[in-house]
Amino acid sequence: MSQTRDLPFSHVRRIDELSSTGTAVRLSATEAERKAIARLMGILSVEALDADLLAVREGDRVRVTGHITGRARQACVVSLDPVEEAIDAEVEIVFAPKEEAEALMRKAGLPDPDAVDPDKLDAIAMASIDLAAIDLAMLNDPDALPEPITDGGIDFGHIAYDTLALELDPYPRKSGVVFEAPAEPEGFGNPFAVLKGLKPKT
Repeated sequence: MSQTRDLPFSHVRRIDELSSTGTAVRLSATEAERKAIARLMGILSVEALDADLLAVREGDRVRVTGHITGRARQACVVSLDPVEEAIDAEVEIVFAPKEEAEALMRKAGLPDPDAVDPDKLDAIAMASIDLAAIDLAMLNDPDALPEPITDGGIDFGHIAYDTLALELDPYPRKSGVVFEAPAEPEGFGNPFAVLKGLKPKT
C-alpha cells in the first residue's frame, strides 16, 4: 500500500474513530480526484472509483475488508486506441503499529519501506532486493505481514487507489488487435547473405 505517499484520493480516518464491532467506510472519487488519479497513473481516464469497506479494531490492529470497484480507460499498447476496463476487487488488509509492521517486514526479507521510493522501483532498485530471502508465506498472509499505521490513522483512499493500480491490466490491448512485427530486410539474419554481398565482383 501507499500510505506514506501524497495521493489525490486521500481519506484518512483516525484509529480512535474506528470501532471493535466494525466501522463502515464508503468512498466515491469525485471528478476532480478521478482526473488527478488518471494523470498520476499515466492513463487516459478514470471513470469511477468506489470503495465499500469495513474497518474492525482488533486490539492495536485494524482489519479492513470489502470491495473496490472502478472503471478506467487506457491506451492500447498496440494501436493506442482507448481500452475500457472494469475492476471489482475483494480486499483484506491488516494494519498494525508502525514499529510492529516494520519489524515483520524485515523478518519477511523485505527492504525497509523508508529506504525505498515507491515511485522509483526501477530495474536497478529491484535488483538490489534479495528475492530468495523473501518469505512468500508471510507475503500472502495479511495477519503475518500487516501494513503500518501512519500518524495514528489509515488512509482508505490510498487503499482504493493502490487496488485500482494493481488490478488494471499493465498491457491493455484492444479486442481484435494483433501485434505484427515489422518485416525483416531481405537477407537480414543470414550471415552468408552478408558475406555474399562482400564478395568482389569479377
